[in-house]
Amino acid sequence: MEFYQKRGNELKKLEGDAISRTGARGQLAGNEAAAVLSGSQTIATISADSMVITTSGATTLTFTPAGNDVWCIKGICLKASAATTLTVNGAVWANGAEAPAWGDSGKTLVLAALFAGGQVILSVCHNDQ
Repeated sequence: MEFYQKRGNELKKLEGDAISRTGARGQLAGNEAAAVLSGSQTIATISADSMVITTSGATTLTFTPAGNDVWCIKGICLKASAATTLTVNGAVWANGAEAPAWGDSGKTLVLAALFAGGQVILSVCHNDQ
C-alpha cells in the first residue's frame, strides 16, 4: 500500500512505514517547523500544530472548535511588532481566567490551545508583558 501526504497543492509519496490508524501507534519522533503568519487568523484542528503570528493594531484570533471526539493541541506564539489589541473568538480561557493583559510593541504571548470535547480552551504559557 502506498501513502501520500498533502503539502500545499501537491501530494508527496511517503517513504517507509506509515502510522497505524488503529491500535498502538508506537513511539513517534520528530517535530515541525512553526508556521509563520501575521495579522488576524482562524485556527482550527487542521491548522499547523505550532505557529508564530506577528501582530499589530486590531488582531483577532478566531477558533473553530471540532467535534466532541476530536482532541488536539496547538502552540501559538504571538509577537507584537507594534501595539496590539487582541480579540479572541470561539475559545474560553482555562480555569475561568480572564484574557491576559498583553499587546505592547515588542512583547510576546505564548498560548496553548486545547481542542477538546467540542470547545477550545486557551492557557497562557508565557507572557512577557
